[in-house]
Amino acid sequence: MILAMERSDDIAEFHGELDEFLASAASATTWHVERVIKQSDFETTELVRGDPREGSSGRYIRKRLDVGVGAGCAYIALWNAQRKGSCPACVPRLVECSRNDDELTVVMEYVDGCTVRALVAAIGAGSKTAELVMPGLCDAVAMLHESFDPPLIHRDLKPSNVLMCGGMPVIIDFGSARQWREGADADTTHFITRRYAPPEQFGFGQTDVRSDVYALGKLLYFCLVGEDPPNVCDRQACERAGLSPKACEVVCRACAFDPDARYRSAREVRRALLDALGPFGGGGRAPIGTGTPEHARGFAWDLSGDIASNSHPAAVAKEHEASARASSAGRPSIAGRSPMSPLWWNSLRARWERFALRFERPLRWVSVLWNGWIYCGFSVFFIGSVNAIVSPNAHDALLPLWFRVIEYVGVGMVSMGSLCYLMLYKARIHARVPVLARLGRVKESAWAIALFAMGIAVPLVVGMISGLL
Repeated sequence: MILAMERSDDIAEFHGELDEFLASAASATTWHVERVIKQSDFETTELVRGDPREGSSGRYIRKRLDVGVGAGCAYIALWNAQRKGSCPACVPRLVECSRNDDELTVVMEYVDGCTVRALVAAIGAGSKTAELVMPGLCDAVAMLHESFDPPLIHRDLKPSNVLMCGGMPVIIDFGSARQWREGADADTTHFITRRYAPPEQFGFGQTDVRSDVYALGKLLYFCLVGEDPPNVCDRQACERAGLSPKACEVVCRACAFDPDARYRSAREVRRALLDALGPFGGGGRAPIGTGTPEHARGFAWDLSGDIASNSHPAAVAKEHEASARASSAGRPSIAGRSPMSPLWWNSLRARWERFALRFERPLRWVSVLWNGWIYCGFSVFFIGSVNAIVSPNAHDALLPLWFRVIEYVGVGMVSMGSLCYLMLYKARIHARVPVLARLGRVKESAWAIALFAMGIAVPLVVGMISGLL
């Protein structure tokens, strides 16, 4: 009987997968290949054009991966998370994901940004570049680790797999990524970039979140020095590169051979980095590149398959407007952000983050008290509105019930709720509701302002039309 139940479960699961596949096949978009960006034994990346159901007509990136050898499985996790509304904002939005035997086909939005490699080639390496790239990148990697259970580990973080878009990093190319597996002794080792891959990816054990910490240390070295890091990033190598003592300490600990000796998370790397950014300016290397070299302009995707479409910081803002029109609907497109924020703004933001780190606990209590005060204020308006509807005063009692509902829900709840939301410190809200974080501050504020205006305008218009006002 147990065997029969197991078989029925297997059959039900098979039919569910079959129905899902047939549904995706029926709604599949016809894609026209503009060119093949890269091709290997287990992965083909193409620049395509089409008109998907969930998006607008334009350019997209299509990857065809051989899941039989372990490539691309993370895209399935990203696709499932996206359908639940919990996919991190630091990755391109997927528009299609389907599997046929061992071939996984993934189509994602075309991101017009500047790779970290092109950025360093254009503006030079040094502390300012590290301030621009690394704090946000640590946040993005932490988001990947914390948004999935078990954590999603990228395993191939490198300068060409990180795009700067709107001053924020976007992580791409998840062909090597995987989720941590309890009890596994080792990982596949086919898909690695030697200089940025930790020892455990060469068969010394299973990768975990500290494997991405290792790559963050190597990326920090690259941002400060402007050269690919050596295979062993010890103190001697960092000192020969001219890094300051505190910079050496952060890089060496992140890149320790033993995972137990590294920082435990990307957030720990971020805290150590922000604490050390001041000394970077005095002891780090001077910028090694200035001006606008031609090789920094890149291609639509570089040879590793990563987007960098004419992404020189000086040119990318002009090209962004056209690219944004081809971005997808639904989850706000990463391509909808300007590819680069001004350097002075990112520097100012990094200084504020250092200040916030130094006074982290008092500021956290201030934000909690501030939000608590706003919640209390909104509660007063909410309770007062309900009371005005069910127990009106002499003036409101003359108005019909339906109008009192429209008036007090609109003004007392929708408008005041939107105003209170604008005033909130939203870091915790964004962490718990990734959909709001992906909107971006401008769109989020615009929606709140629109709701505020609508909450006032609707009762006013209805009252004037009905002759009640």
